[in-house]
Amino acid sequence: MQFTGKERDAETGLDYFGARYMSSAQGRFTSPDPKMFPDAVYDPQSWNKYGYVRNNPIRLVDPNGEDWKDIVFGASNAAKSNAVGGIGRLGGNSDFRLGQRIGDVISMAGSLVEMAAGGGAATGGGALCLSGVGCLGGAPAMVSGTALATHGATQFGTAAANFMASVNGDGGTENGSGSGSPDFVVTPGGDAVPIPKGSSGPTPVVNPQGKTTGSAYTGGSGGNGLDPKVSGVRIMDPTPPRGNSPEQ
Repeated sequence: MQFTGKERDAETGLDYFGARYMSSAQGRFTSPDPKMFPDAVYDPQSWNKYGYVRNNPIRLVDPNGEDWKDIVFGASNAAKSNAVGGIGRLGGNSDFRLGQRIGDVISMAGSLVEMAAGGGAATGGGALCLSGVGCLGGAPAMVSGTALATHGATQFGTAAANFMASVNGDGGTENGSGSGSPDFVVTPGGDAVPIPKGSSGPTPVVNPQGKTTGSAYTGGSGGNGLDPKVSGVRIMDPTPPRGNSPEQ
């Protein structure tokens, strides 16, 4: 595991991103971005199809070697969707879904601010009314504060549900529900295993003795660097060593 946690090919020294290879020595990909198209004459980085995230890895990420903009668009889609109860949440590739998770986190943080501000305004307005000093101004503050806090709580719930659905391999759609499988899973030993596109899971793998020995994704077809004939994978639990190790 090397640059951004990608697998390094021992023979070539290149890091495999899924869509293409990255040369850490040169600081660039070895082939052009298959999804990126020059879109602005005044923006030179938009013409560089070999660069990694516009040569700005501190602020941007590109998990699979394809257009970094998908992450930005995904974050924007999630933030806007969460604000209206999950309406308008879209599906997309792995970059887009990563962006949506980032947007979900931003939405949850903003929701906490809304709840705190709204709760404070409602409490202050209520106190003014009870004191009899300023109910004329306190009542509107209490109503608006309650509305703000309620929206914050609703948005937090929607964002949290969408975030958990995405982390668990469900891309999340309108109202926080959807279907799908992750692009890869990480085994207990730290190995990344690609998952066939369109597969369902995980489902328990049970041996003849009735013991669960792992999990499986089935019903897919290729994708994520796999042969199209690959329809499923099994991720087995680690087993303890048996007997003595052979002498070196």
